[in-house]
Amino acid sequence: IPTGTFADIFGRKNSLIVGAIVNLIGVIIYFFSQNFTHLLIAETIWAFSLAFMSGADSALVYDSLKKEKKESQSNTVYRRLELLGLVAIGIASPIGAIIAQHYGMAAPYLFMVIPMTLGMLLLLFLKEPTFSKKEKRLPFWKTLRAGVGLLRKNEALRVLTIDKIGLFVMVYFLFWTHQLLLMRLGVPNDALGWIYGILIAAEMAVLVFYTRIERFFGSKKNFLFASGIILGIALLAAATIPFIPVVIAILALGFAFGYGRAPLFESYFNKHLPSKTRATALSTINMF
Repeated sequence: IPTGTFADIFGRKNSLIVGAIVNLIGVIIYFFSQNFTHLLIAETIWAFSLAFMSGADSALVYDSLKKEKKESQSNTVYRRLELLGLVAIGIASPIGAIIAQHYGMAAPYLFMVIPMTLGMLLLLFLKEPTFSKKEKRLPFWKTLRAGVGLLRKNEALRVLTIDKIGLFVMVYFLFWTHQLLLMRLGVPNDALGWIYGILIAAEMAVLVFYTRIERFFGSKKNFLFASGIILGIALLAAATIPFIPVVIAILALGFAFGYGRAPLFESYFNKHLPSKTRATALSTINMF
Protein backbone atom coordinates (compact mmCIF):
# COMPACT_ATOMS: atom_id res chain seq x y z
CA ILE A 1 0.00 0.00 0.00
CA PRO A 2 2.74 2.57 0.84
CA THR A 3 4.24 1.98 -2.60
CA GLY A 4 0.94 3.04 -4.16
CA THR A 5 1.09 6.17 -2.04
CA PHE A 6 4.67 6.70 -3.25
CA ALA A 7 3.28 6.68 -6.81
CA ASP A 8 0.54 9.18 -5.91
CA ILE A 9 3.03 11.54 -4.23
CA PHE A 10 6.16 11.27 -6.39
CA GLY A 11 4.61 10.23 -9.69
CA ARG A 12 3.48 6.96 -11.29
CA LYS A 13 6.35 7.09 -13.80
CA ASN A 14 8.95 7.35 -11.02
CA SER A 15 7.30 4.48 -9.14
CA LEU A 16 7.45 2.30 -12.27
CA ILE A 17 11.13 3.15 -12.80
CA VAL A 18 11.98 2.26 -9.19
CA GLY A 19 10.01 -0.98 -9.58
CA ALA A 20 11.89 -1.86 -12.77
CA ILE A 21 15.29 -1.27 -11.13
CA VAL A 22 14.38 -3.38 -8.08
CA ASN A 23 13.00 -6.06 -10.41
CA LEU A 24 16.33 -6.29 -12.23
CA ILE A 25 18.15 -6.73 -8.92
CA GLY A 26 15.75 -9.52 -7.90
CA VAL A 27 16.14 -11.38 -11.19
CA ILE A 28 19.95 -11.25 -11.02
CA ILE A 29 19.90 -12.60 -7.45
CA TYR A 30 17.58 -15.38 -8.64
CA PHE A 31 20.13 -16.42 -11.26
CA PHE A 32 23.02 -16.58 -8.80
CA SER A 33 21.02 -18.22 -5.98
CA GLN A 34 22.71 -21.23 -4.40
CA ASN A 35 20.26 -22.12 -1.63
CA PHE A 36 16.77 -21.49 -0.29
CA THR A 37 17.83 -18.39 1.65
CA HIS A 38 19.08 -16.76 -1.57
CA LEU A 39 15.81 -17.63 -3.31
CA LEU A 40 13.83 -16.15 -0.41
CA ILE A 41 15.80 -12.91 -0.67
CA ALA A 42 15.30 -12.78 -4.44
CA GLU A 43 11.57 -13.44 -4.11
CA THR A 44 11.23 -10.71 -1.47
CA ILE A 45 13.02 -8.19 -3.66
CA TRP A 46 10.88 -9.22 -6.63
CA ALA A 47 7.77 -8.69 -4.51
CA PHE A 48 8.95 -5.18 -3.65
CA SER A 49 9.36 -4.42 -7.35
CA LEU A 50 5.84 -5.61 -8.12
CA ALA A 51 4.54 -3.48 -5.24
CA PHE A 52 6.06 -0.34 -6.78
CA MET A 53 4.42 -1.18 -10.12
CA SER A 54 1.09 -2.35 -8.70
CA GLY A 55 -1.49 0.39 -9.04
CA ALA A 56 0.99 2.84 -10.59
CA ASP A 57 0.72 1.34 -14.08
CA SER A 58 -3.07 1.24 -14.13
CA ALA A 59 -3.36 4.72 -12.59
CA LEU A 60 -0.96 6.17 -15.17
CA VAL A 61 -2.99 4.70 -18.04
CA TYR A 62 -6.35 5.91 -16.72
CA ASP A 63 -5.13 9.41 -15.85
CA SER A 64 -3.61 9.69 -19.33
CA LEU A 65 -6.99 8.77 -20.83
CA LYS A 66 -8.73 11.16 -18.44
CA LYS A 67 -6.45 14.00 -19.50
CA GLU A 68 -7.52 13.43 -23.11
CA LYS A 69 -11.18 12.94 -22.08
CA LYS A 70 -11.16 9.34 -23.31
CA GLU A 71 -12.09 7.53 -20.08
CA SER A 72 -14.93 5.78 -21.91
CA GLN A 73 -12.30 3.86 -23.89
CA SER A 74 -10.55 2.53 -20.76
CA ASN A 75 -11.92 -1.01 -21.07
CA THR A 76 -10.67 -1.27 -24.66
CA VAL A 77 -7.28 0.24 -23.80
CA TYR A 78 -6.72 -2.07 -20.82
CA ARG A 79 -7.63 -5.06 -22.98
CA ARG A 80 -5.17 -4.00 -25.65
CA LEU A 81 -2.40 -3.52 -23.10
CA GLU A 82 -3.14 -6.93 -21.60
CA LEU A 83 -3.10 -8.41 -25.10
CA LEU A 84 0.30 -6.90 -25.88
CA GLY A 85 1.66 -8.32 -22.63
CA LEU A 86 0.29 -11.74 -23.51
CA VAL A 87 1.86 -11.60 -26.98
CA ALA A 88 5.21 -11.00 -25.28
CA ILE A 89 4.60 -13.88 -22.83
CA GLY A 90 3.44 -16.16 -25.64
CA ILE A 91 6.67 -15.50 -27.54
CA ALA A 92 8.89 -15.75 -24.45
CA SER A 93 7.42 -19.00 -23.06
CA PRO A 94 8.76 -21.40 -25.71
CA ILE A 95 12.01 -19.42 -25.91
CA GLY A 96 12.40 -19.81 -22.15
CA ALA A 97 11.76 -23.54 -22.46
CA ILE A 98 14.50 -23.86 -25.10
CA ILE A 99 16.96 -21.81 -23.01
CA ALA A 100 16.24 -23.89 -19.90
CA GLN A 101 16.65 -27.12 -21.87
CA HIS A 102 20.09 -26.14 -23.22
CA TYR A 103 21.54 -23.96 -20.46
CA GLY A 104 19.76 -25.01 -17.26
CA MET A 105 16.64 -23.99 -15.33
CA ALA A 106 18.21 -20.78 -13.98
CA ALA A 107 19.32 -19.45 -17.37
CA PRO A 108 15.96 -17.86 -18.37
CA TYR A 109 16.26 -15.51 -15.37
CA LEU A 110 19.53 -14.11 -16.74
CA PHE A 111 18.00 -13.65 -20.20
CA MET A 112 15.12 -11.74 -18.59
CA VAL A 113 17.56 -8.91 -17.89
CA ILE A 114 17.51 -7.95 -21.59
CA PRO A 115 13.77 -7.12 -22.03
CA MET A 116 13.58 -5.70 -18.50
CA THR A 117 16.41 -3.26 -19.20
CA LEU A 118 14.82 -2.21 -22.50
CA GLY A 119 11.48 -1.67 -20.74
CA MET A 120 13.10 0.44 -18.04
CA LEU A 121 14.81 2.61 -20.66
CA LEU A 122 11.48 3.14 -22.45
CA LEU A 123 9.95 4.32 -19.16
CA LEU A 124 12.37 7.24 -19.14
CA PHE A 125 10.66 8.65 -22.24
CA LEU A 126 7.13 8.20 -20.86
CA LYS A 127 5.16 11.41 -20.36
CA GLU A 128 3.04 11.53 -17.21
CA PRO A 129 -0.11 13.73 -17.21
CA THR A 130 -0.05 16.74 -14.88
CA PHE A 131 -2.72 17.40 -12.26
CA SER A 132 -4.97 20.41 -12.06
CA LYS A 133 -5.10 22.56 -8.90
CA LYS A 134 -8.39 20.86 -8.01
CA GLU A 135 -6.57 17.51 -8.03
CA LYS A 136 -3.52 18.73 -6.12
CA ARG A 137 -1.56 15.94 -4.47
CA LEU A 138 -2.00 15.43 -0.72
CA PRO A 139 0.79 14.85 1.83
CA PHE A 140 1.95 11.23 2.20
CA TRP A 141 -0.11 10.17 5.25
CA LYS A 142 -3.25 11.94 4.05
CA THR A 143 -2.90 10.23 0.68
CA LEU A 144 -2.43 6.86 2.38
CA ARG A 145 -5.49 7.30 4.63
CA ALA A 146 -7.66 8.67 1.82
CA GLY A 147 -6.73 5.89 -0.60
CA VAL A 148 -7.32 3.08 1.89
CA GLY A 149 -10.50 4.78 3.16
CA LEU A 150 -12.10 4.66 -0.29
CA LEU A 151 -12.73 0.93 0.10
CA ARG A 152 -14.55 1.53 3.37
CA LYS A 153 -16.70 4.35 2.01
CA ASN A 154 -17.49 3.16 -1.52
CA GLU A 155 -19.87 0.19 -1.67
CA ALA A 156 -19.32 -0.42 -5.40
CA LEU A 157 -15.58 -0.68 -4.82
CA ARG A 158 -16.08 -3.16 -1.97
CA VAL A 159 -18.31 -5.41 -4.08
CA LEU A 160 -15.91 -5.34 -7.02
CA THR A 161 -12.96 -6.06 -4.72
CA ILE A 162 -14.67 -9.05 -3.11
CA ASP A 163 -15.59 -10.41 -6.54
CA LYS A 164 -12.01 -9.97 -7.76
CA ILE A 165 -10.49 -11.58 -4.66
CA GLY A 166 -12.69 -14.68 -4.84
CA LEU A 167 -12.09 -15.36 -8.50
CA PHE A 168 -8.43 -14.46 -8.67
CA VAL A 169 -7.64 -16.79 -5.78
CA MET A 170 -8.80 -19.59 -8.09
CA VAL A 171 -6.96 -18.10 -11.09
CA TYR A 172 -3.66 -17.92 -9.22
CA PHE A 173 -4.18 -21.42 -7.83
CA LEU A 174 -4.60 -22.62 -11.41
CA PHE A 175 -1.49 -20.73 -12.50
CA TRP A 176 0.80 -22.04 -9.75
CA THR A 177 -0.38 -25.66 -9.88
CA HIS A 178 -1.03 -26.34 -13.57
CA GLN A 179 2.58 -27.34 -14.31
CA LEU A 180 2.67 -29.69 -11.31
CA LEU A 181 -0.57 -31.24 -12.56
CA LEU A 182 0.80 -31.72 -16.07
CA MET A 183 4.07 -33.19 -14.77
CA ARG A 184 2.09 -35.62 -12.62
CA LEU A 185 0.30 -36.75 -15.77
CA GLY A 186 3.64 -37.41 -17.48
CA VAL A 187 4.22 -34.22 -19.47
CA PRO A 188 8.00 -33.63 -19.88
CA ASN A 189 9.57 -30.42 -18.57
CA ASP A 190 10.60 -29.15 -22.00
CA ALA A 191 6.95 -29.25 -23.15
CA LEU A 192 5.63 -27.06 -20.32
CA GLY A 193 6.66 -23.79 -21.96
CA TRP A 194 4.87 -24.73 -25.18
CA ILE A 195 1.72 -25.69 -23.29
CA TYR A 196 1.84 -22.40 -21.39
CA GLY A 197 1.94 -20.71 -24.80
CA ILE A 198 -1.34 -22.47 -25.64
CA LEU A 199 -2.93 -21.23 -22.40
CA ILE A 200 -1.81 -17.68 -23.17
CA ALA A 201 -3.24 -17.96 -26.70
CA ALA A 202 -6.62 -18.93 -25.23
CA GLU A 203 -6.58 -15.86 -22.99
CA MET A 204 -5.63 -13.71 -25.98
CA ALA A 205 -8.63 -15.06 -27.88
CA VAL A 206 -11.00 -13.89 -25.12
CA LEU A 207 -9.45 -10.42 -25.18
CA VAL A 208 -9.61 -10.15 -28.99
CA PHE A 209 -13.21 -11.34 -29.21
CA TYR A 210 -14.35 -9.81 -25.91
CA THR A 211 -17.10 -7.68 -27.48
CA ARG A 212 -18.66 -10.70 -29.17
CA ILE A 213 -18.34 -12.81 -26.03
CA GLU A 214 -19.98 -10.09 -23.92
CA ARG A 215 -22.77 -9.81 -26.48
CA PHE A 216 -23.24 -13.60 -26.28
CA PHE A 217 -23.65 -13.47 -22.49
CA GLY A 218 -25.88 -10.40 -22.69
CA SER A 219 -23.99 -7.96 -20.44
CA LYS A 220 -20.74 -7.30 -18.57
CA LYS A 221 -22.36 -8.52 -15.36
CA ASN A 222 -23.36 -11.81 -16.99
CA PHE A 223 -19.88 -12.20 -18.44
CA LEU A 224 -18.29 -11.77 -14.99
CA PHE A 225 -20.70 -14.30 -13.49
CA ALA A 226 -20.24 -16.84 -16.30
CA SER A 227 -16.43 -16.51 -16.27
CA GLY A 228 -16.43 -17.38 -12.58
CA ILE A 229 -18.54 -20.48 -13.18
CA ILE A 230 -16.30 -21.58 -16.07
CA LEU A 231 -13.19 -21.10 -13.92
CA GLY A 232 -14.66 -23.17 -11.07
CA ILE A 233 -15.63 -26.01 -13.42
CA ALA A 234 -12.16 -25.90 -15.00
CA LEU A 235 -10.49 -26.35 -11.60
CA LEU A 236 -12.67 -29.32 -10.67
CA ALA A 237 -12.38 -30.97 -14.07
CA ALA A 238 -8.60 -30.53 -14.31
CA ALA A 239 -8.20 -32.25 -10.93
CA THR A 240 -10.28 -35.30 -11.85
CA ILE A 241 -9.66 -36.02 -15.56
CA PRO A 242 -6.40 -37.91 -16.30
CA PHE A 243 -6.35 -37.44 -20.12
CA ILE A 244 -3.63 -34.89 -21.05
CA PRO A 245 -5.24 -33.26 -24.16
CA VAL A 246 -8.52 -32.76 -22.28
CA VAL A 247 -6.70 -31.32 -19.26
CA ILE A 248 -4.85 -28.85 -21.50
CA ALA A 249 -8.15 -27.77 -23.10
CA ILE A 250 -9.74 -27.33 -19.65
CA LEU A 251 -6.76 -25.33 -18.39
CA ALA A 252 -7.00 -23.13 -21.49
CA LEU A 253 -10.64 -22.35 -20.66
CA GLY A 254 -9.74 -21.54 -17.07
CA PHE A 255 -6.90 -19.24 -18.09
CA ALA A 256 -8.96 -17.57 -20.82
CA PHE A 257 -11.99 -16.68 -18.71
CA GLY A 258 -10.09 -16.26 -15.44
CA TYR A 259 -7.42 -13.83 -16.58
CA GLY A 260 -9.59 -12.45 -19.39
CA ARG A 261 -11.77 -10.59 -16.89
CA ALA A 262 -8.84 -8.58 -15.44
CA PRO A 263 -8.99 -5.59 -17.86
CA LEU A 264 -12.69 -5.18 -17.14
CA PHE A 265 -11.91 -4.86 -13.43
CA GLU A 266 -9.21 -2.27 -14.12
CA SER A 267 -11.72 -0.14 -16.01
CA TYR A 268 -14.42 -0.52 -13.33
CA PHE A 269 -12.10 0.27 -10.40
CA ASN A 270 -10.61 3.38 -11.99
CA LYS A 271 -14.04 4.88 -12.72
CA HIS A 272 -14.68 5.02 -8.96
CA LEU A 273 -11.31 6.51 -7.94
CA PRO A 274 -10.05 10.13 -7.73
CA SER A 275 -6.74 10.81 -9.48
CA LYS A 276 -4.86 12.07 -6.43
CA THR A 277 -5.24 8.77 -4.51
CA ARG A 278 -5.80 6.41 -7.45
CA ALA A 279 -2.55 4.41 -7.16
CA THR A 280 -2.93 4.05 -3.37
CA ALA A 281 -6.46 2.67 -3.71
CA LEU A 282 -5.47 0.32 -6.54
CA SER A 283 -2.47 -0.89 -4.55
CA THR A 284 -4.78 -1.55 -1.59
CA ILE A 285 -7.12 -3.59 -3.78
CA ASN A 286 -4.25 -5.50 -5.39
CA MET A 287 -2.85 -6.34 -1.95
CA PHE A 288 -5.87 -8.57 -1.33
